[in-house]
Amino acid sequence: GGGQRARLPGRHAVLLPGGNGTGLEIHDGADNSVGGSAGLGEGNVFANNAGPGADALNTFGLTLTGNHLGVGPDGAAPQGNGGDGIHSFRSAIRAADNVVGGNTLNGFTVLGDGMFNNLVIVLDGNFIGTGRLGQAGLGNGGNGIQFQDLGGGGRVK
Repeated sequence: GGGQRARLPGRHAVLLPGGNGTGLEIHDGADNSVGGSAGLGEGNVFANNAGPGADALNTFGLTLTGNHLGVGPDGAAPQGNGGDGIHSFRSAIRAADNVVGGNTLNGFTVLGDGMFNNLVIVLDGNFIGTGRLGQAGLGNGGNGIQFQDLGGGGRVK
């Protein structure tokens, strides 16, 4: 947070049996990168948390790549978060090659405030509600992706 740049390369998040409130929180930041490559086991695991796996607020240039949100390190075992897999408010994000499943709420929730324009959301090659190898049984409790109040200039690629 606080406008600082952060890099969290893959294989650094700890999977706690009791979880946390939120797996990852990035607020008021720019140009943050979380994850590894698209290869199995290269990203971080954000699972078993009481809230969302990842939460972005007023963040611009956030990249999430190759992470597991709501599933275990193998990309197949459900270990859902109590909230969304990824929850984003007024944030420009790029999410690619993540496995997002087994979460209590939505896989991705992307919220605007209805006025803040020109947010660009890029969702590319994610596995939502399924494992990396197409395994069934990893559905999220709500929608796979939910967009709300993006405003007039919001774009989804």
